[in-house]
Amino acid sequence: MENNSTSPPPCKRRCKFNGPAENPESSQASAKTTELLMMMIRNVYVRAGGRFSTYQFIHTCVLDSIMAALHLSSIKHINVEQLLKRDASLGVILSYITTEKFDEAKALWMRQLGRHPENNTLNCASRVQHHFPLFVKLVCANVDYHQETPDTKAIYQRTLSHFRGLGDVQALGDEDNPTLIWVNQVRLHRSELPPVVIDDDNRIFDLLFLLLGEETHMVLCFNLMKDTWILFDNDPNVRALRFFNFEQEIHRYLICSAAYVNTTQVKLGVPETGTQAQLCHSSGGYTTTEEVLDNTLLQFEDLSFFSPDTEP
Repeated sequence: MENNSTSPPPCKRRCKFNGPAENPESSQASAKTTELLMMMIRNVYVRAGGRFSTYQFIHTCVLDSIMAALHLSSIKHINVEQLLKRDASLGVILSYITTEKFDEAKALWMRQLGRHPENNTLNCASRVQHHFPLFVKLVCANVDYHQETPDTKAIYQRTLSHFRGLGDVQALGDEDNPTLIWVNQVRLHRSELPPVVIDDDNRIFDLLFLLLGEETHMVLCFNLMKDTWILFDNDPNVRALRFFNFEQEIHRYLICSAAYVNTTQVKLGVPETGTQAQLCHSSGGYTTTEEVLDNTLLQFEDLSFFSPDTEP
């Protein structure tokens, strides 16, 4: 007798990262981070220089590193994305970078800073703090390293006091629950910089990225996943994004800025329940971050992605 019942589809191989079904918001965050990893493999990202209209950009390493820091942060953490998009200009800049319109992003950024080209050249040479006017609408509190801690708002004592010894501090987001803590002109040695800070309200702030100086050049070190760091470098002679061995490589650089993200604020987009699960589905059931990414890269025959010394 014919069996008209519909058999369930065969179960796909699962890995420990799969866990329970993700909600739509978490799935979206996973897809965005996976897209970032694919972009890393393709080696298409912000690069030094560029041209917009009739003029050319020069000396863009600080600008490029900050734009990359914000863009990668918005991909990994949905609360950062929501924060940055409160500012219309930053929202457009993020959209430009996502759609690989990098020169348009630079042009809008510099225009917002009031910097204009001369003789068909726009000189973007700058320090990190020169770019802070773009974030002024998002800053809810700030205090310099040598300044006495204000007592006008609770955020200074309950949250920012835990960052005071690191450098000049500013909080972005809401006073009662800030999203990002940006520390500029870091005073501590690289080995003394805390990976996690917990404030008086038991909110957890994880180290998200570092802006690093190497002589006259700036690069970005970004925490992609737990214990997995990547390095952004706008130098066209190296890969734009590569893995970064934090313990072995950080000594080469001077830490200029450090940013901490409020991971207690929102749990969506956390790699352990998002990105790794997404990658594991598409990578044949591999069980570690390294195995997942290694398998993905093998599919593209692009193992040079792992090495800082290999030509792009």
